Amino acid sequence: MFHQIFLVILKVVSLIDNKISEIQPRALSHLEYCRILALRNNVLTEVRKDMWEGLGSLQELWLDNNEISRIQPGAFSHLRHCALIVLSNNKLTEVRADMWYGANVLDVLWLGNNYLAEIKSETFTQLENLHELILSQNRIFHIEANSFSIQNQHPVRIDLDRNELTTLSETAFRPQHPAVLQLSLGGNPLHCDARLMWLKHWEHNKLLRWKLKFFNHMPRRSGPAEPECANFPGVAWSEVQLEVATQDGKKNLPWFLMTSSSSPTTGKYGAS
Repeated sequence: MFHQIFLVILKVVSLIDNKISEIQPRALSHLEYCRILALRNNVLTEVRKDMWEGLGSLQELWLDNNEISRIQPGAFSHLRHCALIVLSNNKLTEVRADMWYGANVLDVLWLGNNYLAEIKSETFTQLENLHELILSQNRIFHIEANSFSIQNQHPVRIDLDRNELTTLSETAFRPQHPAVLQLSLGGNPLHCDARLMWLKHWEHNKLLRWKLKFFNHMPRRSGPAEPECANFPGVAWSEVQLEVATQDGKKNLPWFLMTSSSSPTTGKYGAS
């Protein structure tokens, strides 16, 4: 009895570095008031909906540094209050819209350092409260139209650093309302040609009042100097970061003033 009461009142549960390969259905259901669950550095291979039954109060779920390659449709639908999900450093080869079904309050989603090759249309559309989407250090070479058509009223930061993009279409960022605040493209082999001229059009689009800024914040790599882009003099694509100001003029700190680690610090939405 005491054991069950103790589990119920826990707000932070860390199961890091335990070689956990499987979580049975409802195995964590006694953690009724748990707000932060850390399962980092284990050997989980899949994420299922029944793993999180009873965790209705959870605000942060840390699943980075596992072996996850499969996510069941609606896998996070029991997590009605979860604002942060970290899936960095796993073995995901795809992301689908049905993975996020029911994750209605998700604010931060980290998918960096996986094996993603492309982003399908409307993959993140239903995440109406998303503010930060990390897709860095994958193998992304293709992004479909409307991939980032996130239907919210809040600015969104999207990190695509260190992928395999050679071009990027404006159609990927055509939500119903202009919502991209910050777009990071450092370390991609982008071809500086007419297909990227939409970036300049953003800068001069007086109707939307979007302003483009470049931050040369990354140290130059050793070896021959990287060719500069003729459309954007003085800027090397390995160093570029774009910041877009929306109509309300609000901006966040540029990312080079923030942490550059693969995963954020546990407890951003921490229990009090």
